[in-house]
Amino acid sequence: MNNLRVGWGFDAHRFGGEPPLLLGGVEASAERGVEATSDGDIIVHAVIDALLGAAALGDLGTFFPSDDPIWHGANSFHMLELTLSELAAHGWRPTFIDVTVIAQSVRVGPIREEIRINLAACLGLDAGAISVKATTTDRMGWIGADEGIAAAATATVSVVEREMLTSDDTGLLGVLEAPRRPRDPDWQAWYESLNAESSSQDPVRWAAALRDIHHVQHVDGISPALTAMMRSLRSRLVPLIARQLAIDTETAAAAIERALSQSEPPLD
Repeated sequence: MNNLRVGWGFDAHRFGGEPPLLLGGVEASAERGVEATSDGDIIVHAVIDALLGAAALGDLGTFFPSDDPIWHGANSFHMLELTLSELAAHGWRPTFIDVTVIAQSVRVGPIREEIRINLAACLGLDAGAISVKATTTDRMGWIGADEGIAAAATATVSVVEREMLTSDDTGLLGVLEAPRRPRDPDWQAWYESLNAESSSQDPVRWAAALRDIHHVQHVDGISPALTAMMRSLRSRLVPLIARQLAIDTETAAAAIERALSQSEPPLD
């Protein structure tokens, strides 16, 4: 198969549901909502659709059918995490995302950077690999009449190098079980190092970053940004652990949790 692929995705919703209106996990309006099965985050839905298309795995409705009650009110970032696990299981990883929001009155500019950060953390990419744009229809059509909102996304994915999945990856659980690392007094530097680790293709670095975030959570609690990163890293590690141990993904997820709990020394 080709080492690089491109996918295109689209999502649209009518205004009228319960607020708030979410765009990339950020509140775009506290007064408006959209009619949707899940939380109606059109940006995340368009990205999911684009990623699935790039990997030739189907579309949003294939994996998250609106007639299945399990997705009623679902968090769109959870759906994105499941999508990333599916991509990883088929040997693909995201490399770049470009999103365009199409709306008449909703303004994306003030929240653009927050959206980029949220998507980057979940996808395991640098924010520089996330583009978020917006446009109107100059009052033409149902979007121009301010009856709803839409988003289109383009995603590129690349093949996960097989040697990174098989060369000495049997130590991933051991990495997760390692003792807590000393806390860096320079919090910003430590956070940036986690960003660098989470965007690496090396699963051992993903495991180390997940362990470090878990340790911080154990002592000090955890911020929304680190929570998103932790979800992203878990979604990347689950299929790798499953493959190395020849177990299903549910058992692999439980193995990760056990390994993390075993690495936790008692609190002072």
